[in-house]
Amino acid sequence: MREESTVESPGELIEQARQGSEDAFSELVRLYQGRVRAYIGQYLRDRDLVDDLAQETFIAVYRKLSTYEGKAPFAGWLLGIARFNLLTYLRERRRRFAAQADLLESALTDRWLRWIDSDHAPDAEEERRQAALNDCLGKLPGASAALVTEYYFNGRTLADIAREDGKKERAVGMTLFRIRRALRQCIQQGHLGAGVRA
Repeated sequence: MREESTVESPGELIEQARQGSEDAFSELVRLYQGRVRAYIGQYLRDRDLVDDLAQETFIAVYRKLSTYEGKAPFAGWLLGIARFNLLTYLRERRRRFAAQADLLESALTDRWLRWIDSDHAPDAEEERRQAALNDCLGKLPGASAALVTEYYFNGRTLADIAREDGKKERAVGMTLFRIRRALRQCIQQGHLGAGVRA
């Protein structure tokens, strides 16, 4: 039985965790979770997301602990796993962002952008419209921009957004409709319509 005054070194904890000790692994998590969160937090501001990625990192560490050979410092090995998880998330977010940007463009123009040939480049008009969309999105008031980001780019449902904001789902949907209409006018006229608020 472990004495209360005994404090194992990280190396001892790693060895015990490799042999299946959940207590030892929990202690490793306690020792290194701050470092992992700080590393991920350099790149992400959302605390819940940082916590989720830190948890995923320790799950991966638990599964891969048998492969740790001790040739490199444990903290470096662990942060390497955190880095891999972070890069995977950022790549997926970038892919999702591009897909959602296409969806938003479709919602604003009421049509899908498709090229006849795989090597067909967008013409000057399409490039102008995309630049105009980006400019108009940048001019949205804070609450409207946040709503567009949450719905189109973060993939949240109207129900979730409404619940979090203490509003009715229909009201949020109508606000989003007005924002789309204002963005469409902005693209066509070169400026945002007045009175767009989330």
